[in-house]
Amino acid sequence: MFSLLLSLGMVGDTQTMDSKEQSADDNKRVCRSVETLGSKIPKRVCRTQGEWAQLDRANSSMSTESIRRDRSYSRGTQNSN
Repeated sequence: MFSLLLSLGMVGDTQTMDSKEQSADDNKRVCRSVETLGSKIPKRVCRTQGEWAQLDRANSSMSTESIRRDRSYSRGTQNSN
């Protein structure tokens, strides 16, 4: 949820930049700590800002689709007794 809010805040800022500045920011290397399944120790992953933005958009759309699918599934399985 926090990453969704953060990514929405970043979208507003990037729209006001010039294309030159935005492409320079997209090539900037950013490292994040990522939790891996089955481990308590986070893994450090480094990618460009553009790659992180693309992953954030994909994760956001996948979570939205998952929520929509769950809601439609639960409506169809209710008993009418």
